[in-house]
Amino acid sequence: MKVKLMVGLVLCSLFGIGVSFAKNKGIDSDTATRVVTTAYKDILGRKPDAEGLKMLRAKMVDEGWDEGAVRNALKKSDEYIKVRANQIVNNAYKELLGRKPDDAGLKLFTEKITKEGWAEKDVRKSLTDSQEYKDKNKSKKSK
Repeated sequence: MKVKLMVGLVLCSLFGIGVSFAKNKGIDSDTATRVVTTAYKDILGRKPDAEGLKMLRAKMVDEGWDEGAVRNALKKSDEYIKVRANQIVNNAYKELLGRKPDDAGLKLFTEKITKEGWAEKDVRKSLTDSQEYKDKNKSKKSK
């Protein structure tokens, strides 16, 4: 009888310790909310929508995601890719052609980045191969 009681107590202790380890492994909901909100502001430049906050908070609390995992998920989002794509296109046009992209150019290169996997170097290569770039630099060389 004493052996069964001892085994029971040991199992209860172990189970209790296991539960406390599981709770300590994740983080609390308030901390997760702060982390997700900060990551949204830093990466997407806005507050999280209710659905995004709920989903990423659950990943942190229930699945043990850390801040890095949350930030990586946001950087892989369509929203981030599109924002980053717009920045790439606008910067390349400004630096190489000295102007903002027209609507057609912005759309074309943004789609190349988001749908075809183009990198910044691909956009720049395409612009430096353009007649506009060649004409602009030809006139610079002749001066």
